[in-house]
Amino acid sequence: MKSVIAALIAIFVVSGCNSNSVAMHTATNVSNARLYGVSGICSAGFPQSVDVYEGPLSAGTSAAGTAGVTGGSISDVAVDPTDQSGDVYVSVDTGEIAKFARPNPNGTAPTVTVSGFAAPGEINFDRNGNLFVLDGNTNTVYKLSHPITDASLPVKVLQPTSPALLGGFALDANNDLIVLLDTNPANPASPKLLEAYAPPYTGSAISTGNVPAQPWGPFFDAGAELVFILSIGSNSTAFWTYPTPISSNESPSSMVSVQGKVNLGSLTFDPAGNAFFAFPAPAYPCHGGTIAVVTPPFTGQIAFQFASPFETHALATGP
Repeated sequence: MKSVIAALIAIFVVSGCNSNSVAMHTATNVSNARLYGVSGICSAGFPQSVDVYEGPLSAGTSAAGTAGVTGGSISDVAVDPTDQSGDVYVSVDTGEIAKFARPNPNGTAPTVTVSGFAAPGEINFDRNGNLFVLDGNTNTVYKLSHPITDASLPVKVLQPTSPALLGGFALDANNDLIVLLDTNPANPASPKLLEAYAPPYTGSAISTGNVPAQPWGPFFDAGAELVFILSIGSNSTAFWTYPTPISSNESPSSMVSVQGKVNLGSLTFDPAGNAFFAFPAPAYPCHGGTIAVVTPPFTGQIAFQFASPFETHALATGP
């Protein structure tokens, strides 16, 4: 673990206008789930591998295995909640979704590859094992129905009307599709919306414009049934929450604020509601990064943190 990163990390509980600094405490372990992290390979300079961290996780945790691609860059990682084998799925900017058996210390090769995307980015599973994919080049969310095979075909689920741009998405416990929408990226003053679409995602959205500044997300915590939005500042990252299901014009609640910038896309939760997120490495991409853990009820303390072999860009938990 890099001491310079450890020195930068502090948590503050935010309540109204008052902020109280609290110290980091040490925990023995927090989760028996596996944690999967997309990280950069130094020689390549972009994310090409998925590292697996075996539970129970603690401050002494280190990567126990890896899986990777030989070409392209991995954008995101997800684990099928209906599959207990530990298989992982990744999005690759060459236009593919790749499935790997649980990573091991010798690496693995994809067991399934699905093509047909322009630039797949964020990926998330619903509770039924269907994989949703945000394709950045086409500004569209697609679905790959369970079970996923080489012959699976992406089906368009949602594409906003131009110039609106999808910033990210999550699926809640009801399989509602929740998206962060920039109504006009060319105009910084244009509204940002958090919208929720119920299956089969053909009806109108429930929408709220009460979104924090510089938003990123959304992310879903199944343990607490909360949608998280990160607000990225110049020197800190604030965590805001919305209860689900999302209601019209709903306002978020402030959870915690982290000193330093959290890597966008790296927030994830285990079934117990423990939160995991990554900080940038001191000198990308040749130095290790840091993964931090915050336990519910999010009283403002980092439970512990551990080192990753390279900077971590995306995280997922799984069996």
